[in-house]
Amino acid sequence: MTLFLKLTGNSVPFMKLIHTADIHLDRSFSELGLPPEQGNAFRDHLRSVFRQILRRAGEDGVAALAITGDLFDGERITRDTVDFLHDSLSGARPLPVFICAGRVDAAVADSPYLTEHWPPNVHLFTTPAWRAVQLEDVPLTVHGFGWDRRDREAALPAGLEIPLDGRAHVAIGYGLAGKLVSGAAGSPLRLEPRPTLPSGLAYLGLGEHHTSVCVSEGESTPVWYAGAPEGGSFDERGPHYCVEVSLEEGGPGRAALVETSAGRLEAVRLDCGGFESGQALLDAARAAMPADRRERVVRLTLEGALALPVFEELDSIRETLSEEALYLQWRERCAAGAAYDAIAREPSSLGAFVARIGAEIGDAPDQALRRQRIRSRDLGLCAFREIPLPVRGLGGEGL
Repeated sequence: MTLFLKLTGNSVPFMKLIHTADIHLDRSFSELGLPPEQGNAFRDHLRSVFRQILRRAGEDGVAALAITGDLFDGERITRDTVDFLHDSLSGARPLPVFICAGRVDAAVADSPYLTEHWPPNVHLFTTPAWRAVQLEDVPLTVHGFGWDRRDREAALPAGLEIPLDGRAHVAIGYGLAGKLVSGAAGSPLRLEPRPTLPSGLAYLGLGEHHTSVCVSEGESTPVWYAGAPEGGSFDERGPHYCVEVSLEEGGPGRAALVETSAGRLEAVRLDCGGFESGQALLDAARAAMPADRRERVVRLTLEGALALPVFEELDSIRETLSEEALYLQWRERCAAGAAYDAIAREPSSLGAFVARIGAEIGDAPDQALRRQRIRSRDLGLCAFREIPLPVRGLGGEGL
């Protein structure tokens, strides 16, 4: 899907630049709570997204590919990923590829940017000073800078000069000093303070901000954060893009977003109050989850008060939904029914018992211990009221 966002003039583009950033190959997904096998699958998916971008950059009319930082994930990069990058970029020849070292993959002493032999079509920007590369086959000059320290202050280096030589000039780098702000409601984001750019610059492409966004609406030079081509957290769900820049002689570039992923991560919150049966909760969860959930990692968070009969069916509901998603991360943040809440407020020994064990349930570090404490509460309530206890194991399973 290509979505044109800004048009300048009526002339036909004579070449294009593909701009991407923040791919984070080899990133860890443990902070998302994903098991190792899902982390491995996600890392393989990131490689597929990268190959997709390379294919797009290999189409007719594309003069170069720019990657503005955080191509890989710092110290976690493996030998296998270094070899993958070398083979993929070498296989893209003769396409010129320009890579800026970012904050996470800064060109420090042991960085692959400095220790590895990169294919001849790859041009690296590894220092916080402008360097220009002039392509021979097309009238395009790329000016770039990179990071050589992970703690360096983000800033646009001084000294960017654009000669009047009849060529298209683009600049690329990682991050800028200042912050993204929005004016009136619904207005585009912009950088404050705004960077001072020389006349004649057709495009400035940046990395670090994980959302694809133009920060120079109405100005002569388009300034874009490419955004991550795939989300890396549940806060970065939804479609992701790279930027395709059409370059015209003597004028600013015009940018189009090209979808790279529909988004692999999806977070769903469901208020469980009011459901009287497990089937009703299951139907509501299915309706709230994306239709293409077999292609998604879904975090489903249950909130609110559950009726006790529904609470007893949670395990089977979880099992059913797990079979319908690529991976289901199940999170219970719900009370076990209004009945227990009411009992906990009673000024009685039973009320004190239910309140205390309810707090311990909420503090349980894992699902197995949570289930055991829930079962202990059920046992205590049934013993106090002298009513039968449904036969279930300590982990909540039927016997």
